[in-house]
Amino acid sequence: MLAGAFAGLVGSKILVRLGCRRQGAPTPEAHRERTTLKSYFLEELADEQQARRALSALLPGQSEPWLLMAAEGDPIAYFNITILEDDGGLAIQADISGGHFERDAEVLSVLHSLRTELGGVVCDDCT
Repeated sequence: MLAGAFAGLVGSKILVRLGCRRQGAPTPEAHRERTTLKSYFLEELADEQQARRALSALLPGQSEPWLLMAAEGDPIAYFNITILEDDGGLAIQADISGGHFERDAEVLSVLHSLRTELGGVVCDDCT
């Protein structure tokens, strides 16, 4: 289910809500699984190949998506190179998984590191 939701985000600058139909009161774990997906962007990039190299250097051994992993072994965020629908600009999109919804600081740290090398502007999905 998550892979399809992330695939639907490519090229989009929108907030997506993942929902489940469950009966009864949700457990805290179930609530966390349904939590809103957040995205951050490193926008105004000039060169796709340079972005790929920078992502691969920072998150080695992966590509499309590049994963930021938690110590527990599950992904905190999925990084992809995308073309933004609103202005056609090149960007790196970081989608935070619902299970790690509150770990923005780690994701933003990666984007700021990438910005140091690539330039650009870090934005969230609500602006």
